[in-house]
Amino acid sequence: MKIYDIAVIGAGPAGCMAAIQGAQQGKNVILLEKNDQIGYKLSLTANRRCNLTNTATMDVFLEKFGRRGSFYRDAFSKFSNQDLMNFFKTHDLELTEEQEGRIFPITEKARSVVEVLEKVLNEEKVKLISNFRLKHLNKISHVFKLASTKGELVNAYKVIIATGGVTYGFTGSTGDGLTIAKFLGHNITDLKPGGVPLLVREEWIHQLKGVTLENVGLTIRHSGKKIDLPRGNLLLTHFGVSGPIILDMSHVIVGLMEKHGDLKLYIDFKPEIRKDALGIMLMEDFQEHPKKV
Repeated sequence: MKIYDIAVIGAGPAGCMAAIQGAQQGKNVILLEKNDQIGYKLSLTANRRCNLTNTATMDVFLEKFGRRGSFYRDAFSKFSNQDLMNFFKTHDLELTEEQEGRIFPITEKARSVVEVLEKVLNEEKVKLISNFRLKHLNKISHVFKLASTKGELVNAYKVIIATGGVTYGFTGSTGDGLTIAKFLGHNITDLKPGGVPLLVREEWIHQLKGVTLENVGLTIRHSGKKIDLPRGNLLLTHFGVSGPIILDMSHVIVGLMEKHGDLKLYIDFKPEIRKDALGIMLMEDFQEHPKKV
């Protein structure tokens, strides 16, 4: 039976890029995906528009990962946000920059990103097997044996686990990779939410679902303490709040909730204007347009 140089488990963005890089280095690569298509979760991101990356500096990127951000410095040095943008531009996908440096495909379709990955995988002759759900992974001598739930068998000298974490189960992100890693002897740290929207108890928020508040100030309060979050866009949903700033800061907010329970979120609709100045502006507007106010 054929033995591949590299078997990549999971055809999300990380798995696809790993397979492409391996093939470009002259390796014989096979990519195994449990869904019937690659990039399933990727095709749903940012309301199906796909926020590819950001134009921020490396220091800002590392800061977003918190205290352990420096761990990623070497990886980002080898393949940066600029490298990622150049990759897609080289393969004829133009990009556009939006507020706060967010990068999207100019088509505004996540599917365009997936199509580039499909094209490059094909060009680099990466073998793709869809509907392959891993059941067993064992190493015998110098070869890994990968068996699917359907009895399919793949042999490889190296294995890359790129299955993602535990997110939306219907996309395939059910934590399979964590189970595999643990079986192979790796320690799994406690899992915590990150990059997630937040639930809000007040029902008036739910009634405003779909409304975006641009460049608002946000403050978290607990136990008499106040924590100011960066300014940004806030999206009101049928269950609570989301948007770039909430997703970026959710790991911090979730950590506070674990320590202090429910938190209070305050929204400053005009953070660039002081409270007393805003009061004067509203009073003047009322006097000039009483019916409007």
